[in-house]
Amino acid sequence: MKNDKYEKVDEMLLSDGISVNDYISYITTKKLDQLINLPLSSIYELRHKVALINKQTRTTKEKGDLLENIACLILATKFSIFDIARNIRTSTNEIDLLITWSAKSKMVNLNNVYNFLGDEFLCECKNYSKKINVTYIGKFYSLLKTSGMKFGVLFSVFGITGSKWDNGVGLIKKIALKDDIYIIDFNLNDVKKIILNNENFFSIVENKYLSLKADIDYSDCISHHENEGKFI
Repeated sequence: MKNDKYEKVDEMLLSDGISVNDYISYITTKKLDQLINLPLSSIYELRHKVALINKQTRTTKEKGDLLENIACLILATKFSIFDIARNIRTSTNEIDLLITWSAKSKMVNLNNVYNFLGDEFLCECKNYSKKINVTYIGKFYSLLKTSGMKFGVLFSVFGITGSKWDNGVGLIKKIALKDDIYIIDFNLNDVKKIILNNENFFSIVENKYLSLKADIDYSDCISHHENEGKFI
């Protein structure tokens, strides 16, 4: 059944030489924040779950489940940008969260706006009682490589060990440098930014990705030595 209002809009666009795809792209850019931000109800629920996960009386299993629920809540935007599959078993591994772009996202070109995420990516949720070290980061890297993924998000309570090129942070940089595989640390401090500052998953992850990429991109620092010609 046709809707006269939509038909009129379609005719108006065509008369001005504007394609539907161009118009969708324009609307997506203009309304981007509305598409990717969490609704207020989700913010309230996040606040509640963070309070629960910080309680000492919670068991490890309960905290682990809470962390996975927090991750799913952050990824479940108003617009249903992602399709989220939980606890996927493959022939060799078990994956906490497999994230793919929804049909709606592809229709409005969001997968190209945030193309650094790839066609799909993995999320792992680790409720360790301290920062995650190189051992688990190595395991997550192996899982990403085996799965043919270039992007993964590691949800945790306390984040990753190290600061520069040592420990967990250093290993993540080395992996990105060697294999062009990006592992992003997403911890409770990032969750609190979403709750308090109205940030969103995309802004936080994109900033961390760009920071990681900039830190390992040394091509701009390389110039030709004056004696290179002697060796040719």
